[in-house]
Amino acid sequence: SEFYSFSQGEYFSMIHFLEQLGFEISSYFKKCQGIDEVISHIEQFWDVKKQIDFEIDGLVLKVNDMSLWEKVGYTEHHPRYAIAYKFPAEIVTTKLLSVEHSVGRTGTITPVANLEAVNIWGAVIRRATLHNYEEVEKLGLKVGDSVFLKRAGEVIPKIISVAVSPDSDESGLTRILPPEFCPSCETRIVKDEDKVRYYCPNSYACPAQMWEKIAFAVGKQGF
Repeated sequence: SEFYSFSQGEYFSMIHFLEQLGFEISSYFKKCQGIDEVISHIEQFWDVKKQIDFEIDGLVLKVNDMSLWEKVGYTEHHPRYAIAYKFPAEIVTTKLLSVEHSVGRTGTITPVANLEAVNIWGAVIRRATLHNYEEVEKLGLKVGDSVFLKRAGEVIPKIISVAVSPDSDESGLTRILPPEFCPSCETRIVKDEDKVRYYCPNSYACPAQMWEKIAFAVGKQGF
């Protein structure tokens, strides 16, 4: 009955009641009065964030009065009584050391950058997807370039532009081009007509594709 009274009242009180029952709660759980106090707490949290021994990408804000939750309602994807504040991405400079050509489940070839290790808010980043070869061309990337890197949403590493490019243009050796043959099964690579996709057409005998298909099958979207 005591829990039921909390479920009809304050979220903040309910969480602390769970703490009294022995559940572990966040050390950074806080109740704010009004949006000005919320903003102030977010600004102060920048200093707190640097001292935390695990990585976070933002803070979750919730309406404290749970009786309002149903009235506030939901979108197709999430409740309106809760929202995530995401910290702006930190941008750093690192060097593009090499590029691997990854083969996906459908045979799509994706360039993946191997980077000089760099720390972004506690995470050591050594790799970043380059999405496709058209994106590489737009960015003007070459192996050996110094690049600006950020973590989109503090999760996925992304190269956003070239910082410094070497002066040398020797024989185009530093250019990043699609492979002629699949790095897994050595089948000749095909380009989708009128699309940016390069792919390996060996759907049923390419080891990399089979591995990815099995991983997909037993993953969340499969079995």
